[in-house]
Amino acid sequence: MKTVCIVAPEKYHKIAREAAHHISNVIGVTAAYWSIKRYKDQEFGVAGQQYVLFLGAKNENELVADFVDILPIKYKDAGIICCYDGPKAICYGEGEISQSEDFAIWMKDGISAALSVPPFIALPWAYINLASSIVGTKIKNVQKRKELQRAQTAASVMVFVEKFLRPWLGLPEERDDHE
Repeated sequence: MKTVCIVAPEKYHKIAREAAHHISNVIGVTAAYWSIKRYKDQEFGVAGQQYVLFLGAKNENELVADFVDILPIKYKDAGIICCYDGPKAICYGEGEISQSEDFAIWMKDGISAALSVPPFIALPWAYINLASSIVGTKIKNVQKRKELQRAQTAASVMVFVEKFLRPWLGLPEERDDHE
């Protein structure tokens, strides 16, 4: 049995729990959301080969700063970033105002291209739909930037779970686990 801890700031707890649910649907894998505090308190108890997926950028999840520069980027498009190497992975959104138009295009056309099947994570769609209301106009304030970053992070989780979870865990490419 492979175990995945999804470590995320409180603002991403719903995305993390939704991802944990879908990851746990993969045969032979169990996953759970951990807060940053819980991970820090129990870090030495986490086995070296236990898989850890961090959500959020450096400005959102302080633990990401320790890994973001050493984990190779596996996917980068429209501010959506997925990185992994060994038992650590990161999914985050860059949240740069200049990416808003590219992200809107990605939401319209790129989701199908990025994923080989329709995405199954329902909750991030709520954030992506929220983002669709802001990306059509220029993002001018901090709150809108945060909303964009949240939507990009949700999208990165969808991409990671659909496209990179099995290779990261060393599992064969079977697609019937969550049907």
